[in-house]
Amino acid sequence: MRKLAQEFQATFRSPRVAHLVVHHHGGYFNLRWRATGNDGCGQTFFELTTTDQGQRVLARLPPVVRPLFLRFERQRLELNLASSICQHELRRLRDYLVKLEALRTCQNENPP
Repeated sequence: MRKLAQEFQATFRSPRVAHLVVHHHGGYFNLRWRATGNDGCGQTFFELTTTDQGQRVLARLPPVVRPLFLRFERQRLELNLASSICQHELRRLRDYLVKLEALRTCQNENPP
């Protein structure tokens, strides 16, 4: 994720209409699009292809640049999906280990 964000920053110099950033929220990491200077409201996160703000960003880009943004969006979506799946599996494995330990304790306290 960090590598993709760094690649985006190296590809597009400041000032950018949007940034691709690694965001940590609720124990999870994901890549998000961030815009700054939104009518004094500070930084906002948005979806590039499914929100009005994202559509406005795409519309302001030169036609030669849009495919590059969309390539970064595709990679962002794939990395976020992979991260989400890994986090889900990690939660399930931790839950399994807790239950397995409880089973062992119960078996030790109740020998055959």
